[in-house]
Amino acid sequence: MISAKEARELFDYADREAETFLNVSIEPAIMAAAMEGKSTVSILLDAQETWKRLETTPQMGRVLNKLYALGYKATVAYYGDPYVPRALEEEKDPLLVRNYGYIISW
Repeated sequence: MISAKEARELFDYADREAETFLNVSIEPAIMAAAMEGKSTVSILLDAQETWKRLETTPQMGRVLNKLYALGYKATVAYYGDPYVPRALEEEKDPLLVRNYGYIISW
């Protein structure tokens, strides 16, 4: 069993990871979109088969909470149309995938 101090250190580390992701990946995308006159930006996380259910991770929740605290509306969701990945184009019956990520508006 880990001590409370060790658990707090793990929690603090995860919180710093979320803060770093905000500063390195999300902030530049928001700034670029705002300068282009947009009020929404989508940040790609990955792609997933269309039949799977999207589940958020605790780390995604931390990032969302930080965005809410800054006054943004944010969610993790699918966006765009389903597509066949290039690697599967030659398959007889390829699986369709959809992109998902943070959808942030202000």
